[in-house]
Amino acid sequence: CVVKFVGYGNTQKVELSSLLESEGLQSQIAQQKKALEEKFNEENDETCETNFSTNVNSKKYNVEKMDCDSEEANAYKHHFIPGPSFNSMTDIMPPALSFTTTINGQVIIMV
Repeated sequence: CVVKFVGYGNTQKVELSSLLESEGLQSQIAQQKKALEEKFNEENDETCETNFSTNVNSKKYNVEKMDCDSEEANAYKHHFIPGPSFNSMTDIMPPALSFTTTINGQVIIMV
């Protein structure tokens, strides 16, 4: 099916089987939290890889690649403040019956 990203206006084709029926607001908040954590982890991984590449290319350092797990990443990894039950980008309440999925770190709500 074709999914329209609420608040963004773009669309993407997804497998119908990847969509899940919404289990209410708590489930939606949990999905948003998971998507935010995934996005943060991806951004942190990219930063660590960039820093590693910079250090390897510098003749000042003799380093080996190591897992990157900074204190900053740990400080925010499990930090989540639940927001209101509406999408602040569009100021609309999610419908009572909706389907949600996560694609590339974005939570998608289908009506």
